[in-house]
Amino acid sequence: MRPLTNNKKDELIKTLINKQLKPYGLTYDDIKDQDSDIAYHKKWFEQYTMTDQEAIDFRIWALKEIKSMLRCGVAQSQALFSEFWLNWGLRVAPPLAQRKYKLKKINENQENESGCENRL
Repeated sequence: MRPLTNNKKDELIKTLINKQLKPYGLTYDDIKDQDSDIAYHKKWFEQYTMTDQEAIDFRIWALKEIKSMLRCGVAQSQALFSEFWLNWGLRVAPPLAQRKYKLKKINENQENESGCENRL
């Protein structure tokens, strides 16, 4: 594969970020300055999440997009996607049912602990 020019790589990154942020009604231009703003305690890619299924769907779409935009093979597109995901991939949140179950267990543990303290 030909070496990537900064223009092609930048265009690819913007395209992938825009696709990730589409459900939130945001684009790359909306978030590009957030990293330099002190008021933000989390980076933009930590603030927004996607589900496991959304992450899988995004990966499938992104690999096709990378191959198309950069005219590269499967191995190269996977390597580029891995680099993108590591640097700018949204956090994958556990499914709602799993979060509710964990919260329930935490609450039960807290009740059990407080019940023991009251008996002593």
